[in-house]
Amino acid sequence: MAETLMEQLEAFRKEINAVDQELLQLIKERLRIAEEIGRIKQQMGKPIKDFRRGQEVIASCTRQAESLGIPFAAEIIPPIWEKLMEAAVKVQEENKT
Repeated sequence: MAETLMEQLEAFRKEINAVDQELLQLIKERLRIAEEIGRIKQQMGKPIKDFRRGQEVIASCTRQAESLGIPFAAEIIPPIWEKLMEAAVKVQEENKT
């Protein structure tokens, strides 16, 4: 029996929901790591924000996304990573002692 278009739509939406959950777990892990980096930076007397490193990360992720064939990578990856890095800075700032 062939699936209806609505059943196909719902199946794809479930897949998207599962991918979203994986992304959220990865973001949580990224922020945990960023918190640890912040502790190390503090012990080393380094500033939390590192503009050069941020630009390197954005450029690297954009290149990787393009290599993976992600559509519109140059437009969507930089703002996503800027927000991720903003969150990392906030986590590091909150945990300063």
